[in-house]
Amino acid sequence: TDCQSTVTGTCAGRISWRMGAGFSRGLNCDPIVGLEVRKIAVVTGGAKRIGRVIAGHLHSIGFDIALHYRNSVDSAQSLAGELCERRAESCRLFEADLEDQAQVSALAAQLLAHYSFIDLLVNNASGFAPTPIESRTPAQFDNLLASNPRARCFPIQCLLPALRGPGATIEH
Repeated sequence: TDCQSTVTGTCAGRISWRMGAGFSRGLNCDPIVGLEVRKIAVVTGGAKRIGRVIAGHLHSIGFDIALHYRNSVDSAQSLAGELCERRAESCRLFEADLEDQAQVSALAAQLLAHYSFIDLLVNNASGFAPTPIESRTPAQFDNLLASNPRARCFPIQCLLPALRGPGATIEH
């Protein structure tokens, strides 16, 4: 099949990713049965702003979306509804505060329980405080420095067993 002829990468001794037309369509080749299956993208902070646009774009090229949010449940549900309307069961929601290690571990466990692999992790989540620079306090700045790198590091660490192929993470 076309799927078998375009496989170009391996992971842990088995075929795990492909490039070219299949990659741009968000498809993957199952090496055991030779069928194309959807690729999975986890988008942290995916309910609003840039994360929402990233999730929408990845979905438009065929990825199923694991959409993470912290407080934006209404926005997350709205986006998931839109995406699933375009392609049934193509978006699932996952809530967690990435500043809380127990919640990061629980999020990873939920993702790993639902998906056997993750093709792409987009680390978009970050603290957002619409505070004018002239009135920002050192404590607010320190909080951003403490939370934003943490929200990127530990999800990667927890999801390493499921991340497939080189370049499986995007830091935004």
